[in-house]
Amino acid sequence: MPLLDSLRSALNRTPAASKGPMDVASVLAKQAGEGSMMATLVQRAISQDVSYDSQIDKGGVKLKSSATSGTVGINDFGFKGKRQYIADRRYLVDLFVIAYNNADVRTAITHLRNEIFRRGIEWKPAFDYKCVQCEREYTVREAKQLKDPKDLYARCRRCGPWKSKDKEHFLDARGNVIPHRDSEEGPVVSEEPARPPLREPDDSQKEGFERFLKEANYFGQSLENILRECEDDINVVDDAAIFLSKEYYSDIDDEEVKSLREREEDIPEPESDVQYLFRLDPVLVEFDLDYRGVPGMRHHVCVFHREQLLDVPPDDDWEKEWHGVCETCSRRTYPVWYKYNEQYLAGGYGSAQTKVLYLLKDEVIHWSRYTPTETYGYPPVLSIYEKALTLIGMDRYLYDYFYERKVPQGVVATTTDDVEGLELRKADVQLKMQNDPHYIPWIAVNSRTGAGKTEFVRFAYSLDELNYLPVRDEIRERIAGIYGVSNLWYSASEGSGGLNNESQQLVVMSRVVEGAQRSYHTDVFEKMLDAFDITDWRLEINTPEEINEEKELNLKLMRAQWAQTLAAMGFGVKYKQDEDEYEITGEVLSMEDQQKQQAQMGMGGLMGGAGGSGGDDGGGGGGDQGGGAAPPPPPQTGGSQ
Repeated sequence: MPLLDSLRSALNRTPAASKGPMDVASVLAKQAGEGSMMATLVQRAISQDVSYDSQIDKGGVKLKSSATSGTVGINDFGFKGKRQYIADRRYLVDLFVIAYNNADVRTAITHLRNEIFRRGIEWKPAFDYKCVQCEREYTVREAKQLKDPKDLYARCRRCGPWKSKDKEHFLDARGNVIPHRDSEEGPVVSEEPARPPLREPDDSQKEGFERFLKEANYFGQSLENILRECEDDINVVDDAAIFLSKEYYSDIDDEEVKSLREREEDIPEPESDVQYLFRLDPVLVEFDLDYRGVPGMRHHVCVFHREQLLDVPPDDDWEKEWHGVCETCSRRTYPVWYKYNEQYLAGGYGSAQTKVLYLLKDEVIHWSRYTPTETYGYPPVLSIYEKALTLIGMDRYLYDYFYERKVPQGVVATTTDDVEGLELRKADVQLKMQNDPHYIPWIAVNSRTGAGKTEFVRFAYSLDELNYLPVRDEIRERIAGIYGVSNLWYSASEGSGGLNNESQQLVVMSRVVEGAQRSYHTDVFEKMLDAFDITDWRLEINTPEEINEEKELNLKLMRAQWAQTLAAMGFGVKYKQDEDEYEITGEVLSMEDQQKQQAQMGMGGLMGGAGGSGGDDGGGGGGDQGGGAAPPPPPQTGGSQ
């Protein structure tokens, strides 16, 4: 390369070249700084004789060029566009008014929410057993198979010998470091290392989260109460958000941070702990999007100085490399994903704060269920908006009809030439009716001309004539269909058979509830437990319907009868108590073995330990077949690891 040749000749003419030929790469690398990107590029350019900006190393593979395919943001049309800006989202308050003031809509929402959380929230282990070294998970059955009766623990058979956390020492069966000596062939240990043990879920991980289950914030709300509020938000506007209020702290002060930045050294990231959990009003939560509709690319904030908002320069590729630095403490800034904004509510919706709360991505758990999109959901109440207003109007009509009496029954119209005489006669009849309720008016009608007539014009119609109840039932069914609520919850279980059957309605409702619970497990609990570094346990909402014990026993009885039939045909049958199933060998036994098996069946041995179905003393004869060793105890994960 001409450029490199010129550099070599120039360096060789310097006074330092008198000591020997100089390496261009070492000189340029020293000037650029050892280990820097410029030094690496210089080395590649010289050693491979290519342009320094034409090769990129990615995972050990040298690429000739690199480019991104672009970004996609949120477009500005439809319900995901301008309608979702905070200036328009404040009108979502009206949807809450409609949902809470309409008995039929609120009935569906209330019953769905109560069924979801009817049996509460419980901890469930994320695994039965896990290797302390390779993190592989094992079931109880697999752990029992791996456990040596002479050993205290079940041990992993997948990974190699048990090593310390720094991977420099081997450990024995009790977790102690095995002494070793170095040799030319490698370290030599005095005894054979043990395989890593299996451990059970760590109960201590739940301790920091237990208080949030009972009291998650200074309002005294439990986690379940917060989730119940969020469930109403989902059913009204299909947007729910939980704010994880965190406390940030760092081991170094601002002056040390500035000194590290001046020396271009790495600055440690601040640590955080979750202090409170809050439900955020979806009317006031807004995604912080840039002009392309990309979240996190409009503003940056420092977690210690949130009042200083940093604007991200457009088209500056901050999504690839952060350039934000706090002006006060010189720490790095973080992208803003959400804004909790109350300033647009001032003047029309009561008191409001003028301050906007800028929140990071890992501080807010946002989810939708009915219409999940890149940002906001679509309110299900808007899908039944006219139907809900119709029901409100029907209720208002009944109120005016029966209570306010604003609707007259009708009018009496009389065609006559003697209006004054008619008024006098009407007043006389009304007076006599007041004095004597049993008075029967006697009215004479002139028949000479035949021109006069009297008729009653009715204004009010009966509910049957208006088809009030059928129309209301039709609208109610459409509302129930949106939320998946059965008519049973509306006390409308008329008829029998099909979906009108009570048990069938409960089954359909249970499926809807289980689907809603799944959204909490995947969209809420996983992110929430990640914030608390809980990996060994899961939070689960219990299913609404208990397991039918009668059906389970009937199923076991049918399996036992099936196994008994195969045994009578001569096949080998063995009951496995741990797995609660029968093992069929598939080979016909000899006559002698069949007689022994028939004798065992007669003594109740076939059922083994299947719930103690046999009532005689011989019911425990299958204990040798169905029994097994107790599960291995949890290993001691502390100590010298």
